[in-house]
Amino acid sequence: MRFTFLIRFSFITYSLLQTLSVFSQSRITVGQPISTAITDDRNPVISGEGKTLIFEQFTRTAEGPELLIAFMGATGGWSRPEPVPNANLGIKGLLNGGYTLNFDGTRLYFHSARYGGLGGADIWYMDRTSSGNTWTTPQNLLIPINTTGHETYPTLSPYGDLLFYTVFTNEKTSNGSPCGKIVMAKKKGRDGWEAGVELPAIINNGCSCNGKLLADGKTFVFSSERKDTKGGYDLYQTIWEGDQSWSVPKAIDVLNTPEDNVSFSLPAASNLVYIDGLDKTGKGYDIQRVALPPDLQPAPTVVWSGMVVYNQEETAGVQLLLKNTSKQTDYTFYAAPKEIVSLPLTTNVSYILYAQSMKKGYCYQSSELFVRTMSEKIPLKDITLNLIQPGIPLSTTTIHNQEGKPSTAFPYEVKQLSFFLKYNTEVKLQLIDFYIPIVSDSTLSDSNTVVSVEPAPTVLYQLYQELRANGIDSQRLVYIRKESDTESYSITLE
Repeated sequence: MRFTFLIRFSFITYSLLQTLSVFSQSRITVGQPISTAITDDRNPVISGEGKTLIFEQFTRTAEGPELLIAFMGATGGWSRPEPVPNANLGIKGLLNGGYTLNFDGTRLYFHSARYGGLGGADIWYMDRTSSGNTWTTPQNLLIPINTTGHETYPTLSPYGDLLFYTVFTNEKTSNGSPCGKIVMAKKKGRDGWEAGVELPAIINNGCSCNGKLLADGKTFVFSSERKDTKGGYDLYQTIWEGDQSWSVPKAIDVLNTPEDNVSFSLPAASNLVYIDGLDKTGKGYDIQRVALPPDLQPAPTVVWSGMVVYNQEETAGVQLLLKNTSKQTDYTFYAAPKEIVSLPLTTNVSYILYAQSMKKGYCYQSSELFVRTMSEKIPLKDITLNLIQPGIPLSTTTIHNQEGKPSTAFPYEVKQLSFFLKYNTEVKLQLIDFYIPIVSDSTLSDSNTVVSVEPAPTVLYQLYQELRANGIDSQRLVYIRKESDTESYSITLE
């Protein structure tokens, strides 16, 4: 039996207009140009934003499987698959597979026992250098991830801050497949990783492999051989609540068969899982889609896409910070100017997205993101970074709520503004509070002249105080109160 597997999460649904043929009541075969009658097509993986598909194709004449890639076209159909350069070695018997993509399909991870590794199978990666099928030379992930043992089947969390992979043991499953334990490593800096830590026994019970965290950031799917399996590896799902808290795993019976079941890729805003399965003849394999039962579906997730541009010619890179104000968690990303960035958002969760230049001299931009339903359309959005100049208003989030008190975004804005001012030491800010004067009977003098009274200090003044407490010199902050017909505020560069 050919046992190669890789899995990856996906986060957005697109209308697939290619030919579909019904395999059974619950399974739909993805037809040409993806699955064909003369090949075995296995291990489908779709990038998070849904525009890149990779899978392994077996032919009768080839020494081993070939990794192919296809791209979603403007009309919703897949392009004709073509081989991925540098990924395919064509060496019989060499352990090479476990392919997976990062969220936007620009980085490919896999395991390989190719020359230049540290031990047996190591985890490698390569980057796509254009919008087409052009890739860099594979790079070894090195220590502390790779060792003298076998590190296999890498998958990334939705935001790329966690790496899950499988370490082989000396044991075998009942089907003779390698037995493994799932390990998790946290991102360290921009490109590094901390040493991996084995997941708890509720996950690594018996032989387990190929774990992946889905788009909602808490649904975890993995393969495992346990007492209740149908045979070999079966697919299970658990809910991760953070730290070491995991729910009791449930078998995904709609997908499990007597064979090893390890293929799994789930787009967001959909209950259709991409897997591989026996074709109509029962002798070959096709890429298929299967509906996931409601009780096993992750929390609804959609995708925000946009690009960061400068208001003048500039090549400096951009740093993006996505803040989940509900969980109070932060995620950091890097991009080139005009590079489309795609990020998964869970519905009914508040986010703040900050964009700032990696070069001094530019204002930052902030956006509040909130999506109520999966059907809500999110248009492609450009974020413009302006050159620092006097009189330019800063794009900040709403720092107060309807009651006039600090909003959930307030502490994030204090932190971001403090960083901006410390990074650009020549910048001065003007903070203007526009207020409606308070007038009452008690303010009437003997001459019946109306006397206006200023209201209590506002949230903007609290922001001023917080910036001072964070070490920003008072000479760089000008706080002004002005009478107005409406209550508002402005933050501009002096």
